[in-house]
Amino acid sequence: VGCNQWSGAELERWGSAADKERTAQCTATRDPEACRAYEWDAADVDGGAASAHCTWTPQHMCVYKKCWESRWTYALPLEIVYSTPLQKWNPYGLAFHEAGTPGFDTVEADGRNGMPETPFNG
Repeated sequence: VGCNQWSGAELERWGSAADKERTAQCTATRDPEACRAYEWDAADVDGGAASAHCTWTPQHMCVYKKCWESRWTYALPLEIVYSTPLQKWNPYGLAFHEAGTPGFDTVEADGRNGMPETPFNG
């Protein structure tokens, strides 16, 4: 459970009327024991918080804190590999010569460089 103390600006912006009332109640308290006695459960606290309470700080102040339960999600990486028929599609029956196989020396023979005038052979 993680608890957060709201600043004045955050309280004004996101706090409910009940949050403001509890904050005033806590800050008016000057006794550490009385401060720690203030607790509210989920039924009394709004905004999806699990609970709220007042706590005594090292600066000798009583402050209001809202607490939320930590929730974790997990994700598994998923890789989808799509293949198309183009990997094996050869409508003209062109010869394919891989490097290191017989016939590969003909791919760039006679100055072939892949340009329209001198296409590769295979």
